Amino acid sequence: MNTTINNQYVLRNTTIIEWENSDIAIIKPEQLVIELTEGFTKGRIIDIGALCYARRGVQKTHEKSRRIDPNSLRQDRCSTIKKIGEFLLSQNSPTTADTYFRGILPFFNWMDSKKENVDFSDENQMVELYGDYTAQLLEKMRPSSIKGRSLEQSSASVLQKGAVDVVTLSTSLHPLTVYGSAVRFKQRTKNPPPTLPPDPEDHKQAVRLNLAIFYAISDYLMDDKILPIVIKENPFDPVIFYSRMAPRSKVILLAQEETFLDWESVSYKAEKLGIKLTPKDYKAHHFHKTKIRKRKGLNQINLYLANLAICAFSYAFFGVTGTNMQVLFELNLNKATTTSNRGMRFSGFKGRGAGGKDVYPEFGVRFLPHFKHYLAFREWFLKKYSVQSKLPFFSIDTNLSQDKSGIVSPLSQRRLSAYKDVFCSWFPNAKWVTATALRKGLSNYYLTETKDPVIPAEKLGHSPATTLKYYSKATFKQASQELTAFFSAVRDRVNRETRKHDGVIPTRILNNGSLGTPAAHCDASGAEPSLAEGFTEKAPQPRCGQPESCLFCEHFVVHTDDEDVRKLLSLKDVLMKIKPKAKNFEHFEQIFVPVLYRIDEVLDQMQKQKPAMKSLIQRIKEEVANGQLDHFWGNHFDFLVEAGYIS
Repeated sequence: MNTTINNQYVLRNTTIIEWENSDIAIIKPEQLVIELTEGFTKGRIIDIGALCYARRGVQKTHEKSRRIDPNSLRQDRCSTIKKIGEFLLSQNSPTTADTYFRGILPFFNWMDSKKENVDFSDENQMVELYGDYTAQLLEKMRPSSIKGRSLEQSSASVLQKGAVDVVTLSTSLHPLTVYGSAVRFKQRTKNPPPTLPPDPEDHKQAVRLNLAIFYAISDYLMDDKILPIVIKENPFDPVIFYSRMAPRSKVILLAQEETFLDWESVSYKAEKLGIKLTPKDYKAHHFHKTKIRKRKGLNQINLYLANLAICAFSYAFFGVTGTNMQVLFELNLNKATTTSNRGMRFSGFKGRGAGGKDVYPEFGVRFLPHFKHYLAFREWFLKKYSVQSKLPFFSIDTNLSQDKSGIVSPLSQRRLSAYKDVFCSWFPNAKWVTATALRKGLSNYYLTETKDPVIPAEKLGHSPATTLKYYSKATFKQASQELTAFFSAVRDRVNRETRKHDGVIPTRILNNGSLGTPAAHCDASGAEPSLAEGFTEKAPQPRCGQPESCLFCEHFVVHTDDEDVRKLLSLKDVLMKIKPKAKNFEHFEQIFVPVLYRIDEVLDQMQKQKPAMKSLIQRIKEEVANGQLDHFWGNHFDFLVEAGYIS
């Protein structure tokens, strides 16, 4: 461990390079400090040059570099730091650069805490260090009875990769050679359920609701209205907003309607509800009413609401443009143009993927009035608070101070997550549709309408192959419709193969007589079972001892009474319960669909011959559903349960 005394750590001469100035040559890597100027990481400092020193102190809040021990400069690692600095400046986004730096920094910290002198040009020593570092990560991954597992495999994989990058940049070794020198942690992949595109109505409703929230809040702020803010959007209950906090006082709860009720109205309402009010309630009501009237201008509640308005419009923007979230965060208003259909197109950059690419989020003329209203709100806000921003969508610091320079920052995923909580509390019965789902919904719409993956690919800013791989999943409604159509086609095919014609195959219906069977009755009088007229050889072949086959026998008879109806419905109930245990869907359909269809056909004939049977069949259907099966089929069902075949 190094034992440098605190006062030995000093500031050094530095060269601060803004991340976007990637064409600047790095002359003295030990002086290099990179300042991130865009996106999530705006304002963050990467002091990469400090890693040229083996002993490093802390970086204080007001300083733009870490303190170092000047006697610990290691010239042998400066060339590695230069390569890392050039790599950071060449990344497609500052977020990627920051993530990469955070991956390699722990290796340097660990290495310098273990050894005083590390020769970066010594391949054997660097590989040995990598092996020791991997062993340390492995130890952290092992669960402890006290602390549990302190490091997950996915995190260990990222840290290990950072170490491999440092070793390969310092030596001539290939990454696979370095990885092969110790156990390799593979990135553990989880398989969450795929995000399906929302149904078109849910997609439209999400856009409408977010626009309703935006308009209600922006109009309240721009027109300097008094509270409450009322948001109405069918078919949901109106949202009445007075405060971020839910009212705790009973009198305030009574008063909060679309207009804050006066004391007389509150008293009358309380009397009707049997609530007794006190002089203390009167004071609370008077105080709150006065507070609401004065709630205007520059205050935290308005800044909080402005954030909600921006987030709400952002989700509407996701819904109509299908833009990538990171692209939206970094859009520039100066790069917007009018489209041929009089809508609007933006130029953005998508950093993810090989080399990144330019993308062009756009919307049509129908959304343009909404966007113009948003621009008016945005302009009003910037002017009201005397701040500037080139970003169309931004986040607002609600802790407003005299210094307004930091009030506006790039919109973040954290801010959108906070908005989701508000949205769901205001509209608990509405479906929350994520930005990813909105993106997939738009792709699904264009793919469904055009049958051409090029169109949604162009719209979303990726390749047709990506559209087909990640954005071609059907909505739940589409999938269910397609599956229903498929299952119906299978059932129709099976039934057609078992019947000689499409018409009804008659059933003999009697009031009494003949021999009882588990399926109904039989009048064979000793004759052998044979297939009834109208069925083909692919139909279930009648065989005594196989009750469901009786339905296809020429000797099959039903009585118009409780007994036979219960037998038929009990047989149907048991078949439906064993369906999940079939070898596969088609196997079940092939064997039992003709039986189920025949049961429904027989019951339908009974109702047509004797209309009074309709109420009897309905009653027994409900009883069977509640477990009142026919004696034979009830015993059969119990046996299947005891045997563990069904549960």
